[in-house]
Amino acid sequence: MRCPACGARNSDEAAWCTQCYAALLGSGPAEPPTAAPGPVAPPPAAAPPPGTPGPTGSSRPDASTRDVRTVDGEVEWRCGTCDGWTHLDRATCATCGAPRRGFGELPPPPSFGPDARSRLVAASVLLPGLGHLVARRFGTGLARLLLAASWAIAALVVFLGAGGGPGRLPAVPLLLGTLVVWAGSVADVAAMIDGRPELLRPRVLAWLTGGVLLSLVLTSALVAGRAAP
Repeated sequence: MRCPACGARNSDEAAWCTQCYAALLGSGPAEPPTAAPGPVAPPPAAAPPPGTPGPTGSSRPDASTRDVRTVDGEVEWRCGTCDGWTHLDRATCATCGAPRRGFGELPPPPSFGPDARSRLVAASVLLPGLGHLVARRFGTGLARLLLAASWAIAALVVFLGAGGGPGRLPAVPLLLGTLVVWAGSVADVAAMIDGRPELLRPRVLAWLTGGVLLSLVLTSALVAGRAAP
């Protein structure tokens, strides 16, 4: 390097000028400047796997993970133990007997006192659907009561107005329908208390109503055909 005082040449490692003995400032090899420390950019985040909840905590659920389904108008729940499907009226799995629990847990069936069975069964024996009404199941109780009462009244009218003979035949399906609803209501009250599925579910009642009406039409046509000259 050159001396800043006299301009003489000196080696790069010299601390003093060999000609004028002036101190050589900045002697030694120059070091490259270091960058000032700053924030380090984070690595790019990996893409989340499919189905992972987003920033809002929500994701589109897969239909196969749902625990409740509807089959032919009947609601069923899936067991968290064996993945079996059971009717909504049952509090335990029909396959393994495990109680309803876990994601999608359904409310437990209503609890009844020790004398509930005899009280509700006696009410259903007195009038079809009355036991359900006492148990505060107003929809199914009222449907049973109206069906049985209307069919019984219609059968009585046909039986008294026919005057005997084949004219009373249309009263038979009405009476049979009334007895089925009556006996089914008694059995369903006991099933409701035990947490078992009822026999006369809405779909069964609809089929029963259609069968009674069809039988009534057929028997009425048969009576009308016999009465014709």
